[in-house]
Amino acid sequence: MTGLVYPLQCGLHPLENGAFVYASRGTGTWGLPMRVFSPPEITILSLGI
Repeated sequence: MTGLVYPLQCGLHPLENGAFVYASRGTGTWGLPMRVFSPPEITILSLGI
């Protein structure tokens, strides 16, 4: 249901300008206080410079 409003749900997505956006499932809730088949997630990004 949220995919209709937010098309980039979770994971790494390329953008048109060559950049990337990462969307996490999050640690809490959206809308009603429930999570169905969506375990919480804490993301650690490591950038090699």
